[in-house]
Amino acid sequence: MGNGLELLTPEAAAKYLGGEDSPISVETLRWWRYKRRGPAFCRVGARRVMYRKADLEAYVQRGLVEVQEVANAS
Repeated sequence: MGNGLELLTPEAAAKYLGGEDSPISVETLRWWRYKRRGPAFCRVGARRVMYRKADLEAYVQRGLVEVQEVANAS
């Protein structure tokens, strides 16, 4: 699958969102799903939860805060 349609397990999604050295917890993803927060997810079959890479990227983009550089006034 390409173009952001790649499906990731919750473990892989946690690593993607938090980084290899500091992944967010799979329990956090579970809590976000329960509270209807966090990135979109899909169910494969009755119970398996997967995350589309494009949805994880969109979630990160929604949290992006752009900082303007301020000229030094001195």
